[in-house]
Amino acid sequence: MLLKVVGSERIVFFCPLCGVAWRAPPAERRLEQVETLQDLAPGGVTLPTSSEALGTGFALAEVAFEDWFSLLEDAVKPLPLSPS
Repeated sequence: MLLKVVGSERIVFFCPLCGVAWRAPPAERRLEQVETLQDLAPGGVTLPTSSEALGTGFALAEVAFEDWFSLLEDAVKPLPLSPS
């Protein structure tokens, strides 16, 4: 799953089932480094926009909100509202 680091343009990769995060997706069938979202994004993460996600160049699959949000409720940090 792609997530955006709060306060940055950086995209990180996250597996909500095991809690492992990566700066770049691991090579096929190899896991050489294990980090957490706290390691990679101490200020939290949010969801990238569609254009940010597409800008990664990776093949993406759309998954219904209801199918994944409960896995991320604690990880995704809401963005502060801008003053009007």
